[in-house]
This record gives sequence, C-alpha cells and structure tokens, in this order.
Amino acid sequence: MITFEILNNKSILAFENVNKLNFMNIDGIADYLNKKFEETDKDLYLNLTGIKFIDSSAFEKLIAVHRFANSLNRKLKLFNASEELREIFLFTGIGKKLNIANVREVFEKQGYEYPVTYL
Repeated sequence: MITFEILNNKSILAFENVNKLNFMNIDGIADYLNKKFEETDKDLYLNLTGIKFIDSSAFEKLIAVHRFANSLNRKLKLFNASEELREIFLFTGIGKKLNIANVREVFEKQGYEYPVTYL
C-alpha cells in the first residue's frame, strides 16, 4: 500500500494501488506515517501521485500526523498533488494547515526526469 525509499537523503513515501484516501484506509496510513516518524530523524515526503480524492476524515488524520511530526521537530511534506487536490487545498484552506512541498525541493538531482505535477 505504501512504499518507502531514501532518495537524495530524503525519506519519500508513495502509494501503491491507492487512488483515494478516505475513512476506509486512512487509519492504517496515519499509523504507518506516525511509526515512520518514530523510527527516523528526517522529515517525510508523501508523494500524492495517483491520489484523486481525499475525504474529510483523511484530511483530519493527515493534519494530526502533521502535528505529531511537529511535536518531534520534523515535518510531513506532501507533493505531486493532482490539479483536483490542489484546488481542494486552495479553496478549503487545508493547504495552510499542511506542508505542501515543491517537487523541486524533493528531487534536487539534476539530469533525471521525474514524472511530476508541479504545485
């Protein structure tokens, strides 16, 4: 469901075979993210590629994970949001409660093309 890799000294998580975050799957995802924060001393970058929908319960849990990360002096950073999600972040103000990373911040390595959506 979630893949984890270190790239350019950054902890990057991505979803596999998941296209929405909702009340059915967010508890397990939030638990996994919190566990990763306990295991590492790095910020976590969550790749939203392929995620088309996030419901209110999932936003609530992501904000809770964000607060947990802040309590550990770390950050949860979201990137590669679809155009639809970017609109939701903008119109609801949720983008002000979560850290939205520019994809260039995540992938500093030059000379390699990444399939990305710019924020």
